[in-house]
Amino acid sequence: MRVIEYQIDGHTDDGTPSETFRLITSVTDPDHASATDLADTYQQRWEIESAFREIETYLREGKGIRSKSPAMVRQELYGLFITHYAVRAFMTEAADTVEMDPDRISFTRTLSIIRRRITDPAEFSPHNPPHLA
Repeated sequence: MRVIEYQIDGHTDDGTPSETFRLITSVTDPDHASATDLADTYQQRWEIESAFREIETYLREGKGIRSKSPAMVRQELYGLFITHYAVRAFMTEAADTVEMDPDRISFTRTLSIIRRRITDPAEFSPHNPPHLA
């Protein structure tokens, strides 16, 4: 067993190092994988876990898959993945305008902003179509 202890610079709002992280691994040979490589890989793992949580918890809102047939389950999953991609693309575009890391933007707040904007009845009023306004 190998224990790697590290901090990430600039992880906090004031730029000070974050709390100490400890990673326990069975990769004992530093020549096979350096501590930096393992810490980077661990960070990437948590990014994908966070993406799965965003889809499961915030896009589906804790509800199960409604579809019953395999083809419709696939379609529903594709819809969730495309929606997640669209929200993340919006976050990346917003972050680029202020030269910020997109990972520093809250997925739930962005999703809330998008939902409020889309469900605004004044935006989609059948009495005032956008192309005629």
